[in-house]
Amino acid sequence: MDRPFEGVEQYEGLQNLEAMRHAVRYTNFQLSLIKKFKQHKDRILDFGAGLGTFAFPLRSDDHEIVCVEPDGSMREKLKEEGFRCEASLAALESGSLDFGYTLNVSESGS
Repeated sequence: MDRPFEGVEQYEGLQNLEAMRHAVRYTNFQLSLIKKFKQHKDRILDFGAGLGTFAFPLRSDDHEIVCVEPDGSMREKLKEEGFRCEASLAALESGSLDFGYTLNVSESGS
């Protein structure tokens, strides 16, 4: 994955998300937690998917990843990468997912 979100500027936390991409050990640890609890072929919710830090490696493990990302620019980039990506949980069908996670999501009001 080579910088698929370059040029995204709307989300105020983008610099933090970019910095976290370099925290390889931390990200791998978080991925290990997800992998510990998910099942083979689960449909997985990535709530607050951001740059797809976790969605990309889980998809490569043959999972269907459904992303929820409020930021329109990042949501469109995720869609361009082939993910189903919605702006909110309201767009998802009840009972349509097997497992969900939210990691490194922190928002602040203006």
